[in-house]
Amino acid sequence: MAMEAESGTADGSLESDAKYRGVSVYHLKEVFLPSLEATEGLSTDSRFYEIEDSRKETGFVREKGRRVTCPRDGMLGASYVDSLQGRDHVGKSTHMLSWTWWYKVGDVVETLINFCEQRELNMKRTYIWICALCLNQHRIMGTACADAFNFEENFRSHVLHIGHVIVMMTPWDEPQYLKRIWCIFELYTAMKNDVQISIVMPKQEEDRMTHELVGVQGKGINELYAVLQKTMIQNAKATVEQDRLKILQMVECNDGFHFVNKQVTQHIRFWIRGILSSLASAVVATHHTETASSQQFVGLCSRYGQLFASIGEYDLALTALEKAHRVAGDAFGEKHWQTIDIHDSIGSIYLNKGQYKKARTIFQKCLLSRECQSSNRNSREHRLKIANAHNSMGWAELCLGDYVEATKLYRKSLSIQEEALGSRHAEVAETYSNLGMALHRHGDYRGASLAHDKAIDILESCYGRDHPRTAKAYHSLGSVFLCTEQFEDALAVFQKCLSIREIALGEHPETAATLASMGWVRACQGKHNRAIGMYKQCLGIQKTTLGADHPDTAGTCVSIANSLLEKKRYDEAIRIYHKACTIFAKALGAEHPKTTSAKRLRFVSIYRQQRTKFITKTLHTVAYLAMTVMFSLVILGNNAIPLPLKIFATVAYATFVGSLVKELYVICRIHYELNLECPGVASLSAEMTSLTRPTASSPAYSPVETIELV
Repeated sequence: MAMEAESGTADGSLESDAKYRGVSVYHLKEVFLPSLEATEGLSTDSRFYEIEDSRKETGFVREKGRRVTCPRDGMLGASYVDSLQGRDHVGKSTHMLSWTWWYKVGDVVETLINFCEQRELNMKRTYIWICALCLNQHRIMGTACADAFNFEENFRSHVLHIGHVIVMMTPWDEPQYLKRIWCIFELYTAMKNDVQISIVMPKQEEDRMTHELVGVQGKGINELYAVLQKTMIQNAKATVEQDRLKILQMVECNDGFHFVNKQVTQHIRFWIRGILSSLASAVVATHHTETASSQQFVGLCSRYGQLFASIGEYDLALTALEKAHRVAGDAFGEKHWQTIDIHDSIGSIYLNKGQYKKARTIFQKCLLSRECQSSNRNSREHRLKIANAHNSMGWAELCLGDYVEATKLYRKSLSIQEEALGSRHAEVAETYSNLGMALHRHGDYRGASLAHDKAIDILESCYGRDHPRTAKAYHSLGSVFLCTEQFEDALAVFQKCLSIREIALGEHPETAATLASMGWVRACQGKHNRAIGMYKQCLGIQKTTLGADHPDTAGTCVSIANSLLEKKRYDEAIRIYHKACTIFAKALGAEHPKTTSAKRLRFVSIYRQQRTKFITKTLHTVAYLAMTVMFSLVILGNNAIPLPLKIFATVAYATFVGSLVKELYVICRIHYELNLECPGVASLSAEMTSLTRPTASSPAYSPVETIELV
């Protein structure tokens, strides 16, 4: 084995770059793995902590550099990477691996090989910085990790210098990576410094994840929620307890645990979405005759569609479901139960996208088709499908403003579900939650509160307290608190809901809805600057996930305008109200409560603006008139004053009086138009009083919960 010169490294690179040297993927595949398999007692199934056991005097990695002089300290005993020679084996790192020593050696190498193949990278020129191979284990073994490799100074410099971090997670549903505090903090540090991140896993784990999420026997979206909920840096472990305490203190003093957890889970969610999107695109592009059967193909597309809908990717969901609907219609007919189920799911997507009338038309067609089915009419499954159809229709009526009809439909659904499923089933709980929202919109807050309490009790027993479905019920209860002016209780419930949704859902319409509700609480407390800040966070998410022309996006615009109105920023409020009116009228119709309410608020803003101008101008005019009268009396009573000057004083006096009369006419005209457009407004003064402090009791501009597929 060749010895190293102190002034350089094996491949001739400068000593200053030695700490950034990495081992090539080619070397890992062609040299490292074969050498490991040739070593007695070790194999590709060995874990890294087994091949380099700190309790032993030497290990597989340390043995490689035992007789090599370290280029960093000039002492005998170098890192694995410092013992390598040749550009095909060692070079300046292009990627940094973030991983745990718990992983199997074979899985790590296989994953890196797949990483290169998928991105068409040259394995001989792809150099990976791996702490086990690139840090000098001769110096580290027997010392505290933090002493040997100070994280704050060294890790961050490695991340920034190398510029691309590969995060390896396995197994997907119980990732060891998320249980190690160093790993979570490494990922967060890379994200915080805007370093490129690639999350990878062994091929067999990727296949298993896909099966669990969209397979026939898989657990679906609940499994993904369970994985994300496990990401809690405050519960992660470290080999050295001092390291753990140091990192926790660092996080708590800077960004806080929740923020770190939220950022990490957001990145994991994007990664899983990317994998599923690629797989779904391949499936949707396939003709159904190429699969084993049409039914399997339809089922797969449908499951992809429902999964994408659950994570808020409505366009991807619609593409998959429409493909499934076309194939099912051709293969089974339009009246087949599977075709109707998929059509109903498509209606739910349109409902989430804000196309309420189109969704209601689809739901009506599906309900009629189900009621006309002659076979199995009395079966439990058929009755539950009828119940779900009533539930879907209830959502459409709720969104279109017919709260009485929505309440009737939910009660119909509830009676069928309780008989078929029992009173403690999750679907029963969600219908109770929907019923509570309908009662809330209708003004029955006590009935709404009882329904939400019932839903929460069942959902907590079915899913636990940190599940997004439970959070949905929390949010609905918080809205009742808000409308009954229990602001502190409402804020506490919304904060709890937001914590769950930020971790499980990330930038999702439901997360936006919670931010909007928290903004309403602040607005009701008169804290309009804080309210506007929350509304803008909500608006950013809604524009990304729902689009700028969605009714929920317009609703948030109205909320912002309400706070601007209270801050007397009339021009901005009027402009935003007008924009919201246009969106509401296009999406919901000119007679929808949200449209008429936004229109009323726009007129009120104009009235307030003109009234303020009138009062200001009146005060100025009165003061000026007093001066003018005094001046005119002096002028008119003095025969020495020229006639032209007397005429000028008289005209000025008449002009100011005329201007005052004109301003008064404008206000009266606005008052007339306000009552003409909104005949329900009996008294303008009462309207102005009600707007002094915004409330969420009006369905026209209270935050709307996002609708999920049932």
